[in-house]
Amino acid sequence: SDLGPVNNNNIDEYCIAYIENDLNENEKSILKDAINENPDYERILKLYQLTKLQPDESVVYKYKKQLKHFVIDRRFIIRIVGYASAAAVIIL
Repeated sequence: SDLGPVNNNNIDEYCIAYIENDLNENEKSILKDAINENPDYERILKLYQLTKLQPDESVVYKYKKQLKHFVIDRRFIIRIVGYASAAAVIIL
């Protein structure tokens, strides 16, 4: 997506796209040039970079295997579709 030249209306989009690694090389160059010309844009980018969280890999939930995993049984889905079909016929 072409964001055009960096300005006050799209600096947020540029910063977010930069952080999410969604900018192509040309757009990165455009952003860097704009930051060199306007120090406020660098401040805005740095603020956005502070919003990106990094997981603490040292934290481990020791009861992970006990977490409930909900799986819908195929027979259950077929039964629900059958009930819904029967209800639709009755309503008509």
